[in-house]
Amino acid sequence: MFHASTATLLEVSAAVGAALPVAVAVVKQQKWSSRVKSFVGLGLCAGAAALTAWLTGKLNGLHPAEAFAVIYGATQASFEGVYKPTGADDWLARIGFLLPSAPPPAPPAASTK
Repeated sequence: MFHASTATLLEVSAAVGAALPVAVAVVKQQKWSSRVKSFVGLGLCAGAAALTAWLTGKLNGLHPAEAFAVIYGATQASFEGVYKPTGADDWLARIGFLLPSAPPPAPPAASTK
């Protein structure tokens, strides 16, 4: 296990990126378009990069951008190399009940003419 004060920004970013596909799979909804899913993934990567840079004390200069690049790369690599081939992505998406779906629309009222 690493400790943020002894690990470098890149090491922490790589570890965060390797685990981030779990968060992305749980948060995303199956009914969303691929474009929306991509933006959600990018947003989570950006948030994780800012948090990682802040926790390592490097929230200045280009450090957050470096963290984003490493997190995004590690997220894509672990998703394509582990989560997608093993089917873990589909399984995690199915249990993605943490974000409630919108209720179905109400049926139209019957007219009494």
